[in-house]
Amino acid sequence: MKAFNIMLSLDFPRRTLPAIALSLCLLSPWVTRSVEAQGAEELGPYYQSVVDNYEANPVPADAQDWQAVDNLNGAAIAYRYLGDSETAWDLHQRALTIARAIGDRNREIGTLQNLGNTASQLGDDQGIAFYQSQLAYVRQQGDLELEAQILQFLSFGYLTIGDNAALVDLYDAYIPVLKQLESWDEVVYTLLGQSTLYYSYLSEPDTAFALLDEALTIAQQQNAPNLIQSVLVNQAVLHRIEGNTGKLIQLYQQALELAIQSGDDSDQLRLRQQLAHAYEGQDRIPESIALLETNLILARQQGDRHWVAWTMDDLSFAYRQLEAYEQALNWQQQALAQHRQLSAQGASNFNEINAYNNLGWIYLALGDWPQAEQALRQAIQGYEATSRDLQENQGLFGQSNDDLQVNFQEGYVDAYQALQEVLVAQGNVEEALEVAEQGRARSIVNLLALKTTSERTPQVTPPDITQMQAIARSHNTTLVEYTILYDKPRRTFHNRFNRRPWEKALLIWVVQPTGEVTLRQVDLRPLWQQRDRSLPLDTPLITLIKQSREALGIAERGITVVSRVDTPSLDAPIPQLQRLHQLLIDPIADLLPTDPTARVTFIPQDVLFFTPFAALEDEAGTFLIERHTILSAPSIQFLALTQARKQQLETQSTTAKTAVVVGNPIMPAIAAEPNGPLQPLPPLPGAEREAEAIARLLNTDPLIGGEATEVAVVEKFPDANIIHLATHGLLDDIYGFQSALAFTPGGGEDGLLKTREIINFDLQAELVVLSACDTGRGRLTGDGVIGLSRAFIGAGVPSIVVSLWVVPDAPTAELMTEFYEQLAQGQDKAQSLRLAMLKTMAEYPDPRNWAAFTLIGEAE
Repeated sequence: MKAFNIMLSLDFPRRTLPAIALSLCLLSPWVTRSVEAQGAEELGPYYQSVVDNYEANPVPADAQDWQAVDNLNGAAIAYRYLGDSETAWDLHQRALTIARAIGDRNREIGTLQNLGNTASQLGDDQGIAFYQSQLAYVRQQGDLELEAQILQFLSFGYLTIGDNAALVDLYDAYIPVLKQLESWDEVVYTLLGQSTLYYSYLSEPDTAFALLDEALTIAQQQNAPNLIQSVLVNQAVLHRIEGNTGKLIQLYQQALELAIQSGDDSDQLRLRQQLAHAYEGQDRIPESIALLETNLILARQQGDRHWVAWTMDDLSFAYRQLEAYEQALNWQQQALAQHRQLSAQGASNFNEINAYNNLGWIYLALGDWPQAEQALRQAIQGYEATSRDLQENQGLFGQSNDDLQVNFQEGYVDAYQALQEVLVAQGNVEEALEVAEQGRARSIVNLLALKTTSERTPQVTPPDITQMQAIARSHNTTLVEYTILYDKPRRTFHNRFNRRPWEKALLIWVVQPTGEVTLRQVDLRPLWQQRDRSLPLDTPLITLIKQSREALGIAERGITVVSRVDTPSLDAPIPQLQRLHQLLIDPIADLLPTDPTARVTFIPQDVLFFTPFAALEDEAGTFLIERHTILSAPSIQFLALTQARKQQLETQSTTAKTAVVVGNPIMPAIAAEPNGPLQPLPPLPGAEREAEAIARLLNTDPLIGGEATEVAVVEKFPDANIIHLATHGLLDDIYGFQSALAFTPGGGEDGLLKTREIINFDLQAELVVLSACDTGRGRLTGDGVIGLSRAFIGAGVPSIVVSLWVVPDAPTAELMTEFYEQLAQGQDKAQSLRLAMLKTMAEYPDPRNWAAFTLIGEAE
């Protein structure tokens, strides 16, 4: 997550962060005014009226004026909102032709943005492909200004999909164009973005600082205090990450002095706030408070009520760090009053919602459970309403609805976690479980719901306790759901201090098929009571999971090409896996079934998604897979939808389905490290033998070597009931969007099938097996893991088998073959995987050889 957090911290201008901020796409002026007048809750009927009006009064084919451009764009936006992206595309194309014919540069640029957004609704790569084609066009025209605009749009697209390699190349082309145009402000801001990439993606801090030095020189030459301040702040952020605390403070002080000299009150407020945060990061809280009190005086003098409220928020946070909770409460209550007044006058209610969340955490620290519950419910109510608005208005955004939901939910998981703690403290165990479900995996649930309903934006209500009991009964499984409780709000604390809050407790709910619901709690504080919590290190639980993976020989990197390889076996037990068993399993062992064929479905949270449950070992040396049949899911509600999807696939199938089996393609060339040389991935002879054996069991012909092109494989997906892919994987655990499976290049495809491509498929397969490395990993969010497994789930597959680490070639081939042999003998998917693990374990005892794979979703 390093790169993502750095990018959020840097002091970019608003226009350079469209992929992170939630921003409306460019609307024609009359549409914008009409939308504001109508209100978000009436957008559906309003846009239908726009479409009806356009169809009654279409723009004439020979129209050549600005009104035609606006009318076409307005109608196109309405069609897109209503789900007809193809008609929207055609209308925007007509508008672009007219805008160019009449020489209206502003409308041409606006229409280009609309076209890119429309294409992105069909997949981000399509939006990028559109802009690439436009880039070729404007370069032929020799139009440098429009070339710069298209390059900027492309940079937004690459930011959205997390394609850092393409972004590096784009900046190399973009900066010379800006220099020719003498757009020095944009040069500086683009250098800031480029420095971020070199620091976080290319791991070249010296180059990153050199780029910032260049940006500072240009800003000074332009005698532009605002640019100088931005560069100084970006330098400060990198020095903070490097641990250069003295330089960090010095840079913020320089930037603040410039703002004072220029007399810019807004910059003073902003920079004094950032300097206060820097002092907080060094536990110099009194100095931080003094700066904030100065800000409060200035904001009141200027009559800036927004800054008054924000500064009160900051003062409350500072006193929370001193554990002076009564003073923190006083400031937060004053801030809330200000935010509520501003919201009533038309300001965004995000600040009000966050203030309620902050109040909830303060009351939690004070042990005032009723007040904490009331405040947190207010916050959650606001989050839920905003989330519904995002879902209803997805047609207005350049990002996909899925991206919007993931990014939005990521910011607000803390409120759900705190409310669970408050409810448990009051003895409301079942209600706390309902809140746990409400706050997890919402986006992936919505994606799966789209496959089981004809509604454009299905509203899926989180289950109550009765429904959860019914899910456990219908799946004949014992549900085990985990929630990690933290001592501070994760997002706020990490963004402010660049270090994680620590885990203080673990809630473990067990819902048995009989309907009995039990909660067990585990105190995690003994893990870290002797450690220096001021250090920006991983938390103890994260460290324990990482150490368990490292003991298995598993590398932990940001973006990694992961290959199936054979490695030496371990001879001794792994203490970390035994310790995880003590924390995660021992407290509920008496609640788990005694029959090893009975199913247990684990529903992890946060870092627990990367726990190899099958390999957890008890004191007697028995692995968990020997005692239980194991599945996993991102939420309980998810299981209800996978079951519905499986039933839907069984009933709607009208043609004979076949299996798609791929093994050992001719591998594409990959750069093993940023800016490194392209090298073909090594062949996988074991994967080829695996594919041949499995294809015989499934009565199909495997795609091997040169036959396994990306084009050929994807063409077979729609008619497949089982998809088995034995190949290399590309892991991206920074963004998740660049995780990919490797196939033979050709037919215009690069051989890398990425998550964003997969998630747009409408698959009819009941089972997908990703017999590659790290296919169950990716970017960790409040919605679960963003990666390959989620992409196939979003494409409508109810059962996925994925791996949690780099799997060895020979044992994996044996395990997978045994899995399908058990399926052929009538075992369900979960039992088949368990028996395959046990057989592989007998020949290859080391858990790295057999414990990597997990079944997500349906067992039947």
